[in-house]
Amino acid sequence: MNGKHEKIIRVDMRRPTASRPYSQLRFYNAQQRSPVKYRTLKCKPEVAEEILKQLRDEIDQGTFRLSDAVPGVIDDNTFDGFAQSYVKYRTGLTTGNAPSLSARTVEKDDEALKMLYNIIGPDVPMSSIDTHTVKYFKEQMQQRHNQYGRPFSVNYINILTRHLSSAFNWAIATGYIRENPFKGAQIKRKGRGVEELPRYLTNDEISIIRERASAKGKPPHWLWIVNFALWTGMRREEILNANRNNIFTDTIDGETRYFLKTTGKRGKQRVVPLSKEVMKIVGEIKALTDQLIELDEYINKAVHAKDRHVNYERASMGYLFFMVIPNLKWI
Repeated sequence: MNGKHEKIIRVDMRRPTASRPYSQLRFYNAQQRSPVKYRTLKCKPEVAEEILKQLRDEIDQGTFRLSDAVPGVIDDNTFDGFAQSYVKYRTGLTTGNAPSLSARTVEKDDEALKMLYNIIGPDVPMSSIDTHTVKYFKEQMQQRHNQYGRPFSVNYINILTRHLSSAFNWAIATGYIRENPFKGAQIKRKGRGVEELPRYLTNDEISIIRERASAKGKPPHWLWIVNFALWTGMRREEILNANRNNIFTDTIDGETRYFLKTTGKRGKQRVVPLSKEVMKIVGEIKALTDQLIELDEYINKAVHAKDRHVNYERASMGYLFFMVIPNLKWI
């Protein structure tokens, strides 16, 4: 509808909430019961109330024009402006006594928005982003390559579209748009038998990684962590939080086997079998830990006493990879 000719008979306002940080004006005409236009006010609540009163007076007096409504206060509705507001809102959810989001999630939100930004540009009106835009975005992503020169995987593109779908749901809640073009926009995978097998590291690639981790001057725990990851398949966070107190044994076919209880993605616990190679690493770390705890000079004569204290505490608590401080000098 054209704002210059549309007859607006009523306006109301949705006040800010936890999920909608800005006030939102809703305009109605005589033909429809639901709002025909939305406007987001990026201002203090008391200023928004004054604007609402002014608009109602103009409607009563017959002088109101939707196309000229509160210039300079209403958001310009560009994708760039929306993206900045969304990231700011999501970042706010990572702080406080009970954060509802992780910083990693917000980083992925920002990454998805920047990918879309690079493809469609910053000054595109939010109202013009539709299913055709989404189709173009997915086509472009499938043609582009990552920093290693490899095509983006379908899984990665689908992760981005999920984050963009969440962002555009918020755009609806805050009045930027009325429909979510990213809803159900994930790329469907090929059927079984056609789907490509996942790529694994080759023996040559593994050798290169090990050589770099064990190069002269590198601390020994670098190679321990690399091998621990290769032999267990554990994620980074799981490895850094691996605790020898969570290692237990079980007898299978008359042989003693070792296992590690760990907390994985989304807080789910799982049990990881530990090979003889991994248990050798555990033994080497335990020897270093015992030495660290017994010899006070490892703690008291450190250049970085604060860093040493943190690692000493982690070692005392049973963490396998307690040596995680970047400027650690003694190992």
